[in-house]
Amino acid sequence: YIDTRVKDMMNNTNFKPTVFWAWNGRMTDGDIRREIGEFARSGIGGLHLHARAGLSVEYLGKEWIRAFETSVAECKKYGLDVWIYDEQGWPSGFAGGKVCALGEDYLQKFLCKTLPGEEGGMCVLAAYRKENGAYKRCEKEGAEFVVCYRADEHYVDLLNPRVTDAFIECTHEVYKKEFSSEFGKTIKGIFTDEPQIHVSSLVWSNEIPEAYRKKYGSDVLDGLYLLFEENGEAYREYRYRYYSVVRDLFVHNYTERISRWCEANGLIFTGHFAGEEGLCVQAASNTGVMPHYEYMRQLGVDYLGRRKNPLLLFKQASSVANQFERPRILSEVFACTGNGVSFRELAAIWNYHAV
Repeated sequence: YIDTRVKDMMNNTNFKPTVFWAWNGRMTDGDIRREIGEFARSGIGGLHLHARAGLSVEYLGKEWIRAFETSVAECKKYGLDVWIYDEQGWPSGFAGGKVCALGEDYLQKFLCKTLPGEEGGMCVLAAYRKENGAYKRCEKEGAEFVVCYRADEHYVDLLNPRVTDAFIECTHEVYKKEFSSEFGKTIKGIFTDEPQIHVSSLVWSNEIPEAYRKKYGSDVLDGLYLLFEENGEAYREYRYRYYSVVRDLFVHNYTERISRWCEANGLIFTGHFAGEEGLCVQAASNTGVMPHYEYMRQLGVDYLGRRKNPLLLFKQASSVANQFERPRILSEVFACTGNGVSFRELAAIWNYHAV
């Protein structure tokens, strides 16, 4: 016996699972129609169209758009939802390399401490030497050490609002130009995947000095060495202030910016952030995930592997959803469970979610 309400839920797309649909070759119209038909017959409710390694057409190029158009039409026929996965691979923000190509100001940066003259190609931010028992800024000549930053050509600086604007222009606006008539209808929303700061937690951005001065009325470079030196008690307050500024920049210059674009265009903003399952890893990868969740209409988590993930992963999301009356929480689940995982193991993972 199955309650009629349960039957209604089973037949309602809103209560069916959605899946990542990996596009890792050339997607022909025949393949698209066949696979979407199989998804529909299997009880899948929606598809996240996901560019992956092996893709043999230009990401967001003409052939990609044609294949996406076929997918939207076919999903509309079957009543399946379409979700835009916002990147070629992950983490989100670099638009398949287009944003990285805009110059060093757009690239992710991280701090290094080294001796004067040994900074190589890095950019020197400040030099220090000890005076009266405390380190002070000084000229590079005569300094005991310098703090520099190195740029990573493979990812972008999500603390920089120009990066997010470029990401939106290269990605979101492309979909809007081609498919805006289906926004909020067949196309339900946009999934962002693991946007992050540099995992060393020694993140740098050219946006930090002005933001730090505006928030605390002092020069961030005066204490930058305290990210490397545990000098008395001063480093505790400085690090708190530094990462508070980093958090503000990340939340408002990336997450809130994309949230506003989605709301303005009738789309649900969903996805998840890197390193959500522990407080320490959050500090190193997303600056604290709960402030980001505030700006997601359907906030999400990522449950990796067969292990029991920490309860914090779920409690954070549930807490924000309750505070801001978000009706749905998404979970990216079953990744990294391996090809040998059993249905019993998958059921145990999902039951753990439900509890």
